Amino acid sequence: MANNDPLAINEGRINIAYANIIGASSYLSGAGYGSVTLTDSIVSYTNYMPCLGLGYPIADAHIERNIFYLSRGISTATNNNVSAYIKKTLLSSR
Repeated sequence: MANNDPLAINEGRINIAYANIIGASSYLSGAGYGSVTLTDSIVSYTNYMPCLGLGYPIADAHIERNIFYLSRGISTATNNNVSAYIKKTLLSSR
């Protein structure tokens, strides 16, 4: 993780790996207070739009090698040289 903000050391980070997330009703977000890493997971049957929101994280966010099945997708917004990396992730509506 590239830490682009010196204050990020004192902020939170959500790390989720190898999870099966079913029917989530809210979304994960850095929202200016931290950042998110979601890897090797399945997100399905979510009813919130979007199911994964990356709203202005303070450090780089990584969404890699996941399957989003019948979910509402991913929303991103970044600033201050922070990036959201979405790699090898399948978004499927069927």
